[in-house]
Amino acid sequence: MGIKYTIFLFFGLSLFIHYGALYSQNQNAYYSIDSSKYLVHKVSYLDNFFSLKRKYDISRNELIKLNPHLSSGLSVGDNILIPVLKHDLHSIYEPLGFNKKYNIDLLLPFCVSKNNFIYDFDSITKIDFDSIPNFYKKSNISIDFLFGFLMSLDSTYLDTSMVNIRIHDVGEFNYSSEKNLIIDSLINNNVLVNSDLVIGPFYTSNFNYFSENFGDDKVPIVSPFSVKKSIIEDKLNVIQPSVSIFDKIDYLSNFLELNHLSDHNLVIFQDTIFDTIPSVNNQIMIDTILSSDMKHSSHFFQYLDTSIFKHIESIKVQSQVLDSIHHKLDTLGEKNVITILSQDNIFVTDIISKIHASSDSNICVYTLPSIINYDHISTYKLVDLGVSFPHSSDFVNESILRGFMVNFYNKFKYIPDFKYASSGYKIGLFFLNYLHDKKCILPIRQYSVHKILNSYYLFQKNSNNGYKNSAISIIRYTDFYSGK
Repeated sequence: MGIKYTIFLFFGLSLFIHYGALYSQNQNAYYSIDSSKYLVHKVSYLDNFFSLKRKYDISRNELIKLNPHLSSGLSVGDNILIPVLKHDLHSIYEPLGFNKKYNIDLLLPFCVSKNNFIYDFDSITKIDFDSIPNFYKKSNISIDFLFGFLMSLDSTYLDTSMVNIRIHDVGEFNYSSEKNLIIDSLINNNVLVNSDLVIGPFYTSNFNYFSENFGDDKVPIVSPFSVKKSIIEDKLNVIQPSVSIFDKIDYLSNFLELNHLSDHNLVIFQDTIFDTIPSVNNQIMIDTILSSDMKHSSHFFQYLDTSIFKHIESIKVQSQVLDSIHHKLDTLGEKNVITILSQDNIFVTDIISKIHASSDSNICVYTLPSIINYDHISTYKLVDLGVSFPHSSDFVNESILRGFMVNFYNKFKYIPDFKYASSGYKIGLFFLNYLHDKKCILPIRQYSVHKILNSYYLFQKNSNNGYKNSAISIIRYTDFYSGK
């Protein structure tokens, strides 16, 4: 019957739908132009130029020449002309060679029970998001991620006609029970047999339950979003693309040790905040410990050898505002390196304003990545102080990100949440290309950083754990807000 994509959907415990012949002959029509025969092909969600070349033996340039609108990419539902040329009406459906078929399973929380308009893959692709005011959030996240993953098929080097994509609804975790019946059913019924890659579940509780009970440590399992350390502990086959704040703090600590040993270092964080609560006759002052700042500072100093620094001092601030920092600065010409280990918007803003007011050009400031969300801090202050922060993403080429959203809209006719759609795209593209290059996922052997959209990937394995993304860089505000 020819080249196929296979998509499975596993919704709940009973509904199992197999999409095999996405390119069935009854989808196509034939007609002649100037005595030449053409086939009309309707673009599927799983089409890309590579799969069309493999199926019809026609290059991208040849397709665009015959269908000029394809210069902006393939759009689902479009009809495009395919020259029959030397092929007869049957031979064009025969595969042009044979390669291994890769089974890729996506375990997503579609939460079908929460929606009466999702029941199979076709129903997902036909959703009019503008007409559904109360779309269930987790279902929306899953669809954004899925369509982002499908977009990666447009860019991968892998021959996507050799990919079986199987989609499973794993629902929500039942916190009243230690079991997840849907995941149990997937495992016990061998639904994931011969899988080359499992992506998901999304949420940490579901993911840990699945990875601990799956039983096959040769199948790579990707956790798309969780940054919890427990995700990869003692699990040789688990892959964690997301980078936690503590990994970034570790990197920042190491960066300072490598670059600022001879400078005057000040490390600032909040210890406690004094607050008042009403009592019968007056107000009582209470001391509230800021656990997040304390955890950040503890992590920062955990592996830092302070004895090799010329000067390093930690400043614990016991109120939301530091009255003065000027007397802590070195005024003898040494460079002042100030590290702020807090994600408190008001506190960080106040510290940066006070540092900037010192008018000392020999200062540089390091913060945590949350600084990018503080849009009320004037950019010129951040540039003047060379404010820098550790991150696993790059913010330089915004046109690439905008282009992604435009291409997504052109293909799926709605605007997604960038975080989830881009995650599906980036994870899909990285691992599909890795399959193309290595023919299998595990063990992961990377010798250089790989960038997709705005994210970097460099997976490394430590001791008896799985693989963690260790691609972290220092981003610095400059006149053009570029990364360094």
